[in-house]
Amino acid sequence: MMTDSGRYRNLASWRKGFKAEWKKLEKCPITYPLSDKYRPDPSRWVCGCPSFYKSRFLICKHLVQAVEPVPVTFFLEVKRNRSTPFWSHKALLFKDAKRTEVSMAVASMDLDSGDILTNHCYTVTGEEDEEIVDIGMGAQGQQIFDETIDDKCTLLLDFINAVQYQKQFKDHRFLHAFLQEGAGMLQMAKRCLDQERQYNSTRSQNPRTWDAGTSSVMFFKARPINSNQ
Repeated sequence: MMTDSGRYRNLASWRKGFKAEWKKLEKCPITYPLSDKYRPDPSRWVCGCPSFYKSRFLICKHLVQAVEPVPVTFFLEVKRNRSTPFWSHKALLFKDAKRTEVSMAVASMDLDSGDILTNHCYTVTGEEDEEIVDIGMGAQGQQIFDETIDDKCTLLLDFINAVQYQKQFKDHRFLHAFLQEGAGMLQMAKRCLDQERQYNSTRSQNPRTWDAGTSSVMFFKARPINSNQ
């Protein structure tokens, strides 16, 4: 029984459907050998099978059965990501680590050739865009929030330096991939900063959070003028 009630209160509505589909896929028979087009990769959580493409949750029997059986708490805590791996949780343990390493190498080659599934093919909309709404409640929730923010900020700062390093090579193929794959994040960054400038300007009207252009950043808090944080 769960004792930290605040941690699991008001769970996103999609989790019930996610659990039902996962449980169903755990029992689906798999025909071997798999098609060369499938190449399930649990480390990146992608698969080339038709079921994966059609799945509302981006899961299929090949991926579900490629990991160890998950505990009940998995369905309450699993995190959905907008880029690979599309699902992450400490309970997602690969049954065959060696096979996973081979799969990662194959996927890497495919990414270089442009033949593999690309992240922009997958979108999450509607009720799937919900998450645990009270993740900030309690000490555990606050710690998870802080660790998540710190981890993503470290990733972004490191990536910014890596992108700046690419300037010397003048490779337009990278620039194209960067703009295409990162379009969503770049748009959100621009909207957040535009909103911040509007809030801090005495000459601009404060943006209304219900406008279509600002709804995606309605929870973003503007930094005060001259703030370094």
